[in-house]
Amino acid sequence: VEVKKDSYYYLYTLKNTLGDYRFKREITAYDENVMIYEYESDDGKIAYAVWCKTSDGTTSEDYMLKIDSASATLVEAVYGDIDGVQTKITSDEIGYVSIDVTENPVYIMVD
Repeated sequence: VEVKKDSYYYLYTLKNTLGDYRFKREITAYDENVMIYEYESDDGKIAYAVWCKTSDGTTSEDYMLKIDSASATLVEAVYGDIDGVQTKITSDEIGYVSIDVTENPVYIMVD
């Protein structure tokens, strides 16, 4: 029986989530440990990859990310699933979503 490493599922989640998107820019985070990359699809849809750039278990709980939309889909890579776990999230009245950021990237697909 072949056992796949965690990285197999994480890379497939990345490919299946951002496969049709292109890197647009890096966004400066208000938390020095957080990295945010913005991506755009050919049809103008926006997605973000967000993670802590450390390697010591750092987290940033309830990080407020500006998405300029009423809702988005949060995609988290998990072992055993090449598409990740998808959760609908809604923004507050000024367009921010609250996410927990770890050293594993999460993807925010703006609706």
